[in-house]
Amino acid sequence: LGPTRLRGAYAWQSVLDTGAAALPFGSDWPTVGVVPPMLGIYAAVTRQDLHGAPPGGWTPKQCVSREQALRGYTVDAAFAAFEEESLGQIAEGYFADWVALD
Repeated sequence: LGPTRLRGAYAWQSVLDTGAAALPFGSDWPTVGVVPPMLGIYAAVTRQDLHGAPPGGWTPKQCVSREQALRGYTVDAAFAAFEEESLGQIAEGYFADWVALD
């Protein structure tokens, strides 16, 4: 990619800093393979792989908070799909899938 283009790759915090209405994440992008949501949240927050590389995270200024990463997979993903009136949050009248984490 080169250093100039690399600065804009997966630049999540920079997107938020522009005032973007949403930062949607997903787990079924065919161009990068299947990314389980929990791994996607981990990567967005730490900017590291499961082995902790690179130390300090890849372009760490682009990290997002746990809350923002979760929002990316829920509310913001629903917004990007034009489904914000029926998906993306646990609320009356919304479709929901439940996951229990320990």
